[in-house]
Amino acid sequence: LDVLGMMLKELKHLPAGFKYDRTLRRVYRSSDMKDSFEELLMCEACCAVHRELPEDGNCLKCSASLNREVKVSTGKRDENEEVVYKTVTYPRLRLPYKSVSCGIWEYLQSPGREDLCELWKSAERRPGILSDIQSGDVWKSLRGPDGQSFFNTASDGPELRIALTLAYDT
Repeated sequence: LDVLGMMLKELKHLPAGFKYDRTLRRVYRSSDMKDSFEELLMCEACCAVHRELPEDGNCLKCSASLNREVKVSTGKRDENEEVVYKTVTYPRLRLPYKSVSCGIWEYLQSPGREDLCELWKSAERRPGILSDIQSGDVWKSLRGPDGQSFFNTASDGPELRIALTLAYDT
């Protein structure tokens, strides 16, 4: 988030003096959203995702162990003044999860958020200059269920039209 904030400032996409949040937790807090993720288990060997730990503690797909055992200090010493350890079992790989639809719904619960989502309609555009995603052909050609432009700047229809983009680096 720090790097993204610096890039946006450098490209003049953020106003001078704009304070941006530097951690995901702060982004959630400043957006009046809860940092409420479901914790799933993921197999390190085959990347299968499990909502619950199977009875035998192994992946249902490849049978690899989903847990690891770690020795941790109890904070006590035995009669020989040696540190006493106990073995604790932890998931090998935990995956925070929150559905996109749940996140959007939570975001829109704060007053004024729908209006913020419609600010793009009043953004200045200059023909022939690709300044943001709204200048591209996909933005202009995307159709809604009614056959009209999904992103219609003239429309103040009854529904809020939200699109998500997904970027993937290999």
